Amino acid sequence: MAYLDSEILEFIGNCPAGLFFPPPPESLPVGCPAPSSFGNVLTFDASGNRLDNAPEWQIASTLSYTWSVGTSHFMNLAADVSYKDDNEGSGAAPTGLSLFYIPDYTIVNMRIGFGDVLGRWDVEVWGRNVTDED
Repeated sequence: MAYLDSEILEFIGNCPAGLFFPPPPESLPVGCPAPSSFGNVLTFDASGNRLDNAPEWQIASTLSYTWSVGTSHFMNLAADVSYKDDNEGSGAAPTGLSLFYIPDYTIVNMRIGFGDVLGRWDVEVWGRNVTDED
């Protein structure tokens, strides 16, 4: 489990206005563009914004179970679960108004296996993103 309290304390960044043609007004950070000491560079004050691609919460866990099958073999089942909180994909992305906003999601992977207890061989079948999360 991880908690990340990310905030930019002080930073003047370049406006991402060139990313969009034509630039939709809702895709630009507040205060963009601001005057710059360079005539051809547009800037904005990113102070107080969250870091890009930095979800506040992330949780991951694995559950597994192994049992004997006769005296020389075993079977196992396992599931991996990973959750990531929603986040801004880019400083150019106000929550919910942008192409870069990433909503929270949970990914579940599963596997089943059969093998030799001496570890000489084993076979596993994996399923990734078995809940088909987008």
